[in-house]
Amino acid sequence: MIDPTRLRALLADHPPQAFHQREQAAIRDVWEAAREMLATNEWQPIETAPKDAVVMVWNGDFITMGRYWSQRKCWIDYADEGDEFTDPPTHWQPLPQAPGGRNG
Repeated sequence: MIDPTRLRALLADHPPQAFHQREQAAIRDVWEAAREMLATNEWQPIETAPKDAVVMVWNGDFITMGRYWSQRKCWIDYADEGDEFTDPPTHWQPLPQAPGGRNG
């Protein structure tokens, strides 16, 4: 299971302002969602994740948005142009609601 203390430290060391301007909006959304998740800590094993949706994923080092790529049978980093993870995710959570209560 995710260690909330380690996640808090990672978030403190990598504030959203530290990223390139082009990526700030997406990174800020993921970062804010990660902070909200710390309060609930409802991470689930990756084996239980839906295979047809973008979800928040944790691979032991960072949180990002991921999606299962059924053709290659692997998880891809949805926030990083669909690159395959070097270290596959171990846990997942649904994406938080977008402002106004609508997603995608």
